[in-house]
Amino acid sequence: MAPSSARRTMSLIEEHESRKAAASEQDEHVPVVTFGSGIDEAGLDAVLEECALADDHDAEQVPGDDEDVEDAGPEAVEDDARVVTVELNATAASSRSSTPALSEEDAARAKWFRQMAPLAHRFSLACLMRRVRQRSRFVCNNVELRARLFSIALDAGMTPTKAVDLAFVKKATKWYRQTLARVDPAAGDLRASCRCPSTCLANQINALFEKRRPRSSIACSNDTAVMVFVALMRSLGIRSRLIAALNPLPPQPSKLIARWEAARDAKPPEACACQGGTSNQKAGRAKDDSDDDVIHVEACGTKKRRRSASRGSEYFAEGSPTSWAEVFVPKESRWVPVNLADGQVDNRRGIEETVIGVPMTYVVGVDADGGVVDVVRRYASSWAGVLKRLHNRKWWDSVVPSHVDDAEETELKAFADDDKMPDRLNDFRNHPKYAMEKFLKKFEVIHPLEPVLAVVRGHNVYPRANLHTLHTAENWMREPMRRVRDNEMPFKRVKSRSRRVDADELQSLYGEWQTDPWTPEPVRNGIVPTSAYGHCELWTPDHLPAGAVHLAYPRIAMAARKVGAHYAPAMMGFEAHCRGSVPVINGIVVAKEFSDSVMAAWHEMEQRRAENAERRRVEGICRLWRALVLGVISRHSILVEKHADPDAGTRQRKRAKVQFTAAKHVHEFLDENRTFDPDQQVWAARCACGFTQYEEDL
Repeated sequence: MAPSSARRTMSLIEEHESRKAAASEQDEHVPVVTFGSGIDEAGLDAVLEECALADDHDAEQVPGDDEDVEDAGPEAVEDDARVVTVELNATAASSRSSTPALSEEDAARAKWFRQMAPLAHRFSLACLMRRVRQRSRFVCNNVELRARLFSIALDAGMTPTKAVDLAFVKKATKWYRQTLARVDPAAGDLRASCRCPSTCLANQINALFEKRRPRSSIACSNDTAVMVFVALMRSLGIRSRLIAALNPLPPQPSKLIARWEAARDAKPPEACACQGGTSNQKAGRAKDDSDDDVIHVEACGTKKRRRSASRGSEYFAEGSPTSWAEVFVPKESRWVPVNLADGQVDNRRGIEETVIGVPMTYVVGVDADGGVVDVVRRYASSWAGVLKRLHNRKWWDSVVPSHVDDAEETELKAFADDDKMPDRLNDFRNHPKYAMEKFLKKFEVIHPLEPVLAVVRGHNVYPRANLHTLHTAENWMREPMRRVRDNEMPFKRVKSRSRRVDADELQSLYGEWQTDPWTPEPVRNGIVPTSAYGHCELWTPDHLPAGAVHLAYPRIAMAARKVGAHYAPAMMGFEAHCRGSVPVINGIVVAKEFSDSVMAAWHEMEQRRAENAERRRVEGICRLWRALVLGVISRHSILVEKHADPDAGTRQRKRAKVQFTAAKHVHEFLDENRTFDPDQQVWAARCACGFTQYEEDL
């Protein structure tokens, strides 16, 4: 199709993401999620609960190695008028040249999904990890199950008589698949066969111990076979792990919307025969989510049923396993994988071929003590692809701390370094081992331009160690604390991003090989060295000059001026303010010999300042009380004037004065001399001496 007539349909979220592609999402500061208009909160909660606890949801479509993505560099872009159709709930359409403004409801919906996607991704990942740990704790470590498995292995002569080697692991795996359990995709799947996976697990475990023909195995799901095998290895005293490939909700908003819509339209799973139950057919239950360490397995008839088509079936292969086991071989001091789906032992590359539909991004193993280990480097064929698919590696490393020993860590690093060179240009973007000039960023260079490891489609491939990030002379002196050598020519010049310089001025950049370690000048004769702007730049604690002290106290500069000590304002960095960057000043830097006198003057100033503040506070309180007393006296005078005795003669219109009686006279207010003014809501009590007292009716 010609470029001028090419059309592409974009969803609302994809269009919104393309308009904000420049602003990368900061995962460390995920905004608070609020429900916007048009979002069914209850429906989405149900989707999260269903998807977070199930393995059979959609996997991200990761292009295979045989697919080729043609490079579309700047030289390959033609200036054509491509028409892009934007679907707003499958109704509206417009071209990219005239992108319509999003309505308030659609903008709120898009914003909500952008905020929700990374949180849903992490939440579902945490739920999947917890489920794997619960299976290892309550199934693989179950005392009764391990005791029964040990007795069966002891009768069959499968207990190790010497140090465990690879031959014994292969022999035990073969015996287990022939005698105890074999993986059958048609067996009840714990992930989507019914609404009670715990009951299905108990039923399948019960079937393993029922009376059967000698040397006959029972068909069960891959998850059940793996858990029972790990329990068998642990009962024999062999270190083993339960490995699972996790497939959480996607962190991309567009994929989350697609998953949510697919789950909304999908039919709920039907209840299987083991969920109900009669008096003679009780559903045994593996207490995965309780504190009881005993699995109660009772005789319960199970019905083999083929898994019905569910959401994501077009991406998730039928019966594809997502869990396997790892066994530690002491003779070789390494962990070997055991894939019970095909019986392969020590074939780590075959695991990725067996696990179809789930990307090798989050692969964790659980030890007997509950420790979680990230073992994706052992099974992923492309470590660079794993790094690209990771949503936030820093967060993931904090969630799954390393519990491996030094020998295993060395082995995992060797697996990661054994990553083959990609054959597609796009795979070299942000590759951890290789670099290409085509994908360099603005401040990145390759130096030296040798050795050339390979040439892919006319582009040289260099080691990642030759990739360097350039900085200005000022930035080199900040956190790296390096100084550009004299007479060094800039390795590269780029357009400056500062608005305070000429738009045509170029910024000089230097490489690390053009710099030397730098230390700030020390204090000499009590004089603190300053920058061209009169500040002492403290980007890091190491930037403090020798013989100086940083005093980060308010109004400390006034104390330094009072004692006459030389000081420099401490600039800690920059902050965004008034649409620009302004320096952040925090305290001062003075010589050590002046620090005691400066602090003494500061304490004296602060004490005097506190005393003045207390004096002003007391004066303010007295002023308010004086105003209150004068107000009460004025109110009393007004009431006396207004309610004067009518028999007293001519009403006095001048201001009434408060009359004070003799100290020996005690006023007596009789009930017959009390009157009530309904307009003013005031009681007037008159003494025989003529004194009247007014009381408000509260």
